[in-house]
Amino acid sequence: MRIVFGIMSAVHRAGTIAQLAEALAPHEVVIHHDFTQQPDFEIRSPRVRFVAKPKRTGWACWGFSEGIFHLVDDCLRNSEFDYFQLLSPTCLPIRTMDDFETFARTDPHDAHIDAMSMDDDTDVLTNYGWRSLVPEDSIRYRVMRKAYGWYQNGGTRVEEKAGLSVYRPALSGEGLGGRVRRQGLYWMSRAARAGLLGANPFSPGLTPFVGSTWFGARPKVCQYLVKKGSDPEIVDYFSRIHMADEVLFATLLHNSGFRVGQANHVINTFAGAQPRWIEMQHLPRIMGSGKYFARKFVNDPQAPVRQAVIERVGRVREAA
Repeated sequence: MRIVFGIMSAVHRAGTIAQLAEALAPHEVVIHHDFTQQPDFEIRSPRVRFVAKPKRTGWACWGFSEGIFHLVDDCLRNSEFDYFQLLSPTCLPIRTMDDFETFARTDPHDAHIDAMSMDDDTDVLTNYGWRSLVPEDSIRYRVMRKAYGWYQNGGTRVEEKAGLSVYRPALSGEGLGGRVRRQGLYWMSRAARAGLLGANPFSPGLTPFVGSTWFGARPKVCQYLVKKGSDPEIVDYFSRIHMADEVLFATLLHNSGFRVGQANHVINTFAGAQPRWIEMQHLPRIMGSGKYFARKFVNDPQAPVRQAVIERVGRVREAA
């Protein structure tokens, strides 16, 4: 089974990513590294190669999504594969490559990504409409973002879903102020979804989804993504929204007509909107998830938790 792993890299240690690449043996690893942020980055391995002319990337910016498209396109042009898996530098495999090969060979789905529909869950719309349905450089965005901050701090609880966090009303004691804040943001989000706060590409034929970025896909899906990534309408809209990658890839895949299954990743529990670093006490849940990869691991190849995972997976492979 020919699998190629794509890694988005910018600021993490070369040793950390080299360790990840070694854990993915015997498969090819293709790295999109932003050398403007870390010019002396180097990994020497016959299984590792770098994307030519990488994009300038960064947190929450369009360059990160653009870099993913560029990475996938490079793999289509220069690698032979039956399955592509996107990883971050903070990922590690938590099952053997033999297990993942079997999955990729036999699973009936064309792509794998965790996602939530904004049309099917009012709280998802309330949480993510403000940064998905209006451009970041607009007054509408600033007003909705401020309202979202009020909502976060007003009688909510956090639910972890689709590799992200969703603020939902408190189970009790929300209070009048919390309800007013939630309903106000919800109706602004509904108006934005309907295009009343400015044009957006979403329609009955294009449902907005949001989810964790780290997808897996077969070559035909990769070809579809690369084509969409060069569509002027897609680029024009998504390049202007905040943190486009968490909306863009979930939306494209779930509106594609391809068979889309759940992601191959387990994401650690959240502290607010950010996933916690995986520590030793988290391993029972992580390793028992049934998933093939986990994030996010600390940026240190010598970290005990990283060493423990690599050792456990290696023992399982040897026993098999």
